[in-house]
Amino acid sequence: LIIPDLPNDFSAAMAQLEALVRANPQALLVGSSLGGFYATYLHHRYANPALLINPAVEAHLRFEHYVGPQTNYHTGETWDLTAEQIKQLTPLAVAPPKAGAKIQGWLQTGDETLDYRVAERYYQDCVVEVEQGGDHAYKGFAQRIPEILALAGIANA
Repeated sequence: LIIPDLPNDFSAAMAQLEALVRANPQALLVGSSLGGFYATYLHHRYANPALLINPAVEAHLRFEHYVGPQTNYHTGETWDLTAEQIKQLTPLAVAPPKAGAKIQGWLQTGDETLDYRVAERYYQDCVVEVEQGGDHAYKGFAQRIPEILALAGIANA
């Protein structure tokens, strides 16, 4: 199980993720929000199975209103998101996955940040579960950890 601490710079984050995927070619990719956008690209490029939790779709087109000061809520680090940084996401945009893609999506209708219907349409040929209510952080995530471990082929300890 690898949980990377990614830099705020999108290009550097992707370089780190690609190195991890190349070193772990069968790994299940699990990504939430922007991590779901990253995981979609990595699945497209390397064919790893992916679980996307309230994923950002077309992040390169939807992040303009986030330009300015940001806080990494995991580390407390503050940084400024620029329009130039958002352009780093453009090469990571891929066509919607086709039927048979090893992608599963978990969406909650109460996501206050992203419209779940956008992801539901984008991933329409994948296995997508839409849960009523919830929020962007995915309410009830802890209860679903055994499912994630099973998808990853890790025995539940």
